[in-house]
Amino acid sequence: MAAQAMHRNSTSSYNLAGWGRCLLACLWMFHGLSAVVVAEGETLARFVRLTSPINEAVTAQVRNEAITLAEEVRRASAKGILVVEIPSGQSEFHLVYGLADFLTSPEVADLTTVAWVPKTVTGYNTIAAISCNEIVMPKGVSLGDIGEGGVVPKERQTIVELLAGRLRNPKVSASLLQAMMNPEIELRQLTIELPGGGSEQRLANSEVAEKLRSTGTVITESIVIKDRGTPGLFLGESARLGDYLVRETAETFAELLQLYEIPVPLLEEQEAAVQAKVRLIEINGGIDTVRASFIKRQLDRAVEEGANLLIFQLETSGGHLEDAKEVATAIESLSHHNIKTVCWAPRSALGPSAIIALACDEIFLGPKSRIGAVSSLGPRDEREAEQEFQEQTMKWLAQRKGRPESVLMAMVRHDTKVFSVTDRTTGERSYRTAEEVGPNHPNYIVGPMLPESGAGLLLLSAQRAYEVGITREPVADLDGVKLALSLPPETAFLVAQRTWVDDLVFLLNRRSMTGLLFFLAFIGLYLEANTNTGVMAILAIICFALYFWSRFLGGTAGSLEVLLFSLGIIAVALEIFVLPGFGVFGVAGGLLVMVSMVMASQTFGSIEYGRDISGVTGTLKVMAASFTMVIVMALVLSRYLPRLPFMSSMILIPPGEDGVIAEETPRLKPEFVENSELVGLRGVTATVLRPAGKAMLQGKPVDVVSDGPYIDENSLVEVIRVHGNNVVVRKV
Repeated sequence: MAAQAMHRNSTSSYNLAGWGRCLLACLWMFHGLSAVVVAEGETLARFVRLTSPINEAVTAQVRNEAITLAEEVRRASAKGILVVEIPSGQSEFHLVYGLADFLTSPEVADLTTVAWVPKTVTGYNTIAAISCNEIVMPKGVSLGDIGEGGVVPKERQTIVELLAGRLRNPKVSASLLQAMMNPEIELRQLTIELPGGGSEQRLANSEVAEKLRSTGTVITESIVIKDRGTPGLFLGESARLGDYLVRETAETFAELLQLYEIPVPLLEEQEAAVQAKVRLIEINGGIDTVRASFIKRQLDRAVEEGANLLIFQLETSGGHLEDAKEVATAIESLSHHNIKTVCWAPRSALGPSAIIALACDEIFLGPKSRIGAVSSLGPRDEREAEQEFQEQTMKWLAQRKGRPESVLMAMVRHDTKVFSVTDRTTGERSYRTAEEVGPNHPNYIVGPMLPESGAGLLLLSAQRAYEVGITREPVADLDGVKLALSLPPETAFLVAQRTWVDDLVFLLNRRSMTGLLFFLAFIGLYLEANTNTGVMAILAIICFALYFWSRFLGGTAGSLEVLLFSLGIIAVALEIFVLPGFGVFGVAGGLLVMVSMVMASQTFGSIEYGRDISGVTGTLKVMAASFTMVIVMALVLSRYLPRLPFMSSMILIPPGEDGVIAEETPRLKPEFVENSELVGLRGVTATVLRPAGKAMLQGKPVDVVSDGPYIDENSLVEVIRVHGNNVVVRKV
């Protein structure tokens, strides 16, 4: 009746199915910041989607939502429902306990807390689920195995048992918790005859069952639901039929909403806000360091703009696995900002692009797309570091996103056979490698082998990837992605555009542009040495600055490279202007400049064989080509530049240069220069000596060289020696 009253009062044209779709979209988009839902003062509800690993930020998020809801419930005298989605993955015990402690505290006593477990959850995250008043999960999903196949340390068992005394979930007993924490405990479901007639079911371990019998309790039936030596992992369907652990099963979030009769809100205004927070990021071209840095900048912008759903349109397969791992790490970290990530690969996700896809919360492939074949190694390659890196990456992705680890491992291990198996105890279906289903693992019922495995790197079609739980059902286009995500058809994806800064960074990181920057910088230094105008020096500084700036934003340079370059320039300056003639500072400075440029051109320490050497070789080739062009240009300029009328007055012409008009640049005659009587002659500098310049001797401009430091213009100087045409002066 409440929903019908709302429907009559609403001016919206949506039907009830449309309302349900909008509610689901809003809840998933906000990821924990969903709107309060009110139906004629009857029910208030909030939804919180946790991220894994659970940490202080996650607990703070739940606390804020719960306390806000509790206050609204008290003000409205309404019923409050807090739905908490429990993620798979690994978390630290003390952090999960902090969340569980709050969920069982008096602060949320007025609320009904519901744990929604859409995927199998094991480890300490299970404690967060059992801390809620009720648990809802799909039939084929399992919950438990707090010790991950082992025994939980005794002190932690004690803490959980103390927590159990505060639980408000009647379907979670102390015996059930003990079985989840210790595989050696056998768990039975007893049917006990009550003294006044009738019967009840109770979970108990073998010791408790014997104590009950010894006290005269009549046990009419005893069913083993967990054998000794098996992990305490319980299937949703079995738990529901046995009336323990879960209140009800639901296959979708929409079914959960119907189960609790959470009323439908009026969401017209909120839909616009949700649409404004959806971003589409296109990833094209090979994944290298520069592109990885660009993608991470796009992610930072999305976080700053408050986006809550990112869709990556993936149309690339080439590149480097290390750079793809950097992007994957950045994408995975978005879960801490409550941002849902979705990959849409209309063609395929192979190699490095598969790593990026597997880092997203959801993956959608086109009908003819494929995913897998991640490894860059051949079947006979024996590069252990690369293989270990790839396997660790796949294991990390499987744990973080709850995907079958064996299937992901087969994408980087050649000829790995993967089998469909069923756990004898829990009935859970999963995929395991041949090593995991051998004689040492009798608990598995081995099914058929994946036909794609065992013949090279695993490569799955879109349909097969969906069947094994890697991706969602294949879709034809972005409209299909919208439908699968329960987004309204009119939702517009705001495409994250490249800025002019991004375009400039990509342009300057091309090798041809790198060579041009080197050429302009060094030819600028050459011209500055011959003109002393300062203009050419500014040109050189701009070129060097653009080079390091583009490498800094491109992810290959940092403060170290800039520091080495600065030290190199200082050393060269000392050689030229302070301590000329020794050569130590000049050589060391030149090497520092070269090393800094090579270091800024790439990242080092790559595990990929030959990548570092290839990068250094490429940079040195660009530098060599640039230096060659500088030398050729310098020869041309030294011959023809002084002849240009507008440049002749700016060029410092070395002694003995022919072809210059005497009236414009008077020179000493050979017999005048070679006259030893010049020694001791005094004059005034016509230009700054850096250290070369001009001085007026006997009323004539003469090219001279300072014996050391700078000498300012209009300074009195004295000739101290003459070597051929080299006139050396010092300040008087």
